[in-house]
Amino acid sequence: MADEGPTILENETASWDLPTRRKGSGCLDLLGQCAGPGGCVVGILFIVALLFPSFMSARHKAHDTACVSNEKQICRALIEYSQDYDETLPPESRWADLASLHLLPAKKQEVFHCLEAKTPFSYVFNVHLDRAQMSEIDYPSETVMIYEGPAFQINAADDGKAIPVAIRHNVEGANFGYADGHVKLRIAPKFGDPRWDKTSSEGNRPQATSQQPPPVIYRAVGTGW
Repeated sequence: MADEGPTILENETASWDLPTRRKGSGCLDLLGQCAGPGGCVVGILFIVALLFPSFMSARHKAHDTACVSNEKQICRALIEYSQDYDETLPPESRWADLASLHLLPAKKQEVFHCLEAKTPFSYVFNVHLDRAQMSEIDYPSETVMIYEGPAFQINAADDGKAIPVAIRHNVEGANFGYADGHVKLRIAPKFGDPRWDKTSSEGNRPQATSQQPPPVIYRAVGTGW
């Protein structure tokens, strides 16, 4: 008897075959059915529109983190400078130039600029700490060392009046760096009454009075100032 070989079953399917997806069950398919041949393009644009706010939010948060890091590095550099010069801070006319000596070379260009700012430089030194000795600062954790402002020169120095406090991070506030090295976001309009003067005398905090008004605010949310 001739060997007829193995029997072959036609239309045999494996029991583990996955079911096929029903046509039109996806978001793009549904949009394509509604919009015709260009539905996929419309669908892509629709998804991009949904994701764009999340992308921008993540971008701003990354910039916020970088700005806080910049201020911490600058404050630490200023403190290190003072340790080399009998606990004395640099003159306000050259504060950034001298602080940069204590920064990594690769950081010198980027650390003085916030990614949300349109001005060349982003941070302003507290003019009341010009050549101040660290021991003279009664409350280092409350005394402003640097703050965010629209600076057009790297050695900008003020106390929030001539060079206003800039709001850059889509919040009603600004980052302040303090004489003890920490950085904190303060909320407008008074920013928690920041301490500008190095002494503990009454009236050194700006109050809403005619003698000592609160710092000027440059409100430019979304413009990058």
